[in-house]
Amino acid sequence: MEKKDPESLTTIMDVLRLRAKNTPGALAYSIEGKGITYGRLLDEVLQAASSLVELGIKKGDRCALILPTCLDFIRILYGVQHIGAVPAAVNPGLSPELILRRMQAIACSLAVASGAALEGLKKAAIKGFTTTPVMSPEEIRILSANAARSAIGIDLNDIAYLQFTSGTGGDIKAAVIRHRNLMAHLIVNTDFLGISKEDIFVAWLPLYHDLGLVQFVFGPLYSGCPGYLMQPSILNLPKWLETISRIRGTVTACPDFGYRIAARVVSPDGLDLSSLRIAKNGGEPVRLSTIKHFEQRFGLSGVVLPAYGLAEATLSVTCLPPGEPLRVDPKGNVSCGPPLFDTEIKIVDEKGKRMEPGDTGEILIKGPQIFAGYFNDKKATQQVLKNEWHHTGDLGTLDMDGHLYIFGRKRALIKRAGAIVVPREVEDLADRVEGVRFSAAVGFSPVKDGPEEVVVAAEVRDGIDADGLATITRGIMDEIKKGLGFPPFEIVLVSKGAIPRTPNGKIQYDKLKRLYASGELGKKRH
Repeated sequence: MEKKDPESLTTIMDVLRLRAKNTPGALAYSIEGKGITYGRLLDEVLQAASSLVELGIKKGDRCALILPTCLDFIRILYGVQHIGAVPAAVNPGLSPELILRRMQAIACSLAVASGAALEGLKKAAIKGFTTTPVMSPEEIRILSANAARSAIGIDLNDIAYLQFTSGTGGDIKAAVIRHRNLMAHLIVNTDFLGISKEDIFVAWLPLYHDLGLVQFVFGPLYSGCPGYLMQPSILNLPKWLETISRIRGTVTACPDFGYRIAARVVSPDGLDLSSLRIAKNGGEPVRLSTIKHFEQRFGLSGVVLPAYGLAEATLSVTCLPPGEPLRVDPKGNVSCGPPLFDTEIKIVDEKGKRMEPGDTGEILIKGPQIFAGYFNDKKATQQVLKNEWHHTGDLGTLDMDGHLYIFGRKRALIKRAGAIVVPREVEDLADRVEGVRFSAAVGFSPVKDGPEEVVVAAEVRDGIDADGLATITRGIMDEIKKGLGFPPFEIVLVSKGAIPRTPNGKIQYDKLKRLYASGELGKKRH
């Protein structure tokens, strides 16, 4: 990123103004075949900002963006930031009740929505469930644009956006990301990955998730690269790879399950992914088998880069540097690489004492990209932010070279016979069995207050008869016994989608355990 002369680059809006000044005709984003240049984008952002001022939106006001992946999302996102207000992207596929909960949590002054979300919120307003103005992008666009368009004075400590975070336990909070956090992350992430203006970004990730928002909305703009975006749907996996092949995309990312499914269902015929040099794998535990299958199927080598990040760190904490070989421990856990520049990691025991390389403990992180806390939730903030260190709640270990290995959330680990069992290790074994689409492992105590046993839930493909289901069950049992030295307590075969996951694909282990304990996790029936 070249230096801005003579002004300093304080916010991502400074970057947009720089792009519009220096390369106004260059492509900024392309979504579903609709492109927009930097020059035109800045004009439309300023128009949106003017309309927001006309609506009475002020610096510091929160605005909920309940929109699909579209150019309107990007225009309004930057328009909100231009006037010093605070955008918060919300999953438009949620029910009106859940959307309202998020709006209320941040006391938003305006909600911008479309489609079913807009319709549901309008009805909620009529019934008196919300007094927050709800408008469509079209209504924003046709407002009078006579308001002053001068930029509001924004400080590095002002809030850039709020990121809703839904943990594996189902708890919902809004992480406060300041402009200094966002810019710090963009600087180190771009340098770490060696991204240049010649790169081309391609993604199918939801923009309400930090990986989609930071890496593929803010990231391309900061780097001066075009960003090609599409709707976040598994059905778009073929289109995702076809787009990379057609436009010679170089940078992409998605959670492990995206690569895993693509390796199963997308044909390599007619695809040339040789232009791809960075394919970050993060958002959920990374599996060695996924990387191997994806790269083998599409003729790639050393392209899929395991990474670890979280909303509270703006996005990335660690990543395997491009060009470095994968590291795998004796149990098959994949290294997620060393920390990004200016980022510190330490592993601590239950008393907070720093542990030696190779020892397992809680992962603590510190750096300029660490969030300012949870919006309007002092108690939750104090629980995780202590002396500038963020207590992630994840367990892992560092090797002698500072590479991080992730074992999962503390509360998701299974304590069996005095030893810790990592769910991912069980799931990787179960997923090898023919007919298994997806699996998840949880701990369950058959006797009250007794030791935990391993229970495996496995989503199986449709059209399998009773004999086939029995074969799958035996296969899972044998793979786990052979791989870990003991059999699971029970294997439950379930239908597609029965394993509860967050919108970005993380397994909700607490909910899965409750479903199993209550008997609601039904077996597959044909």
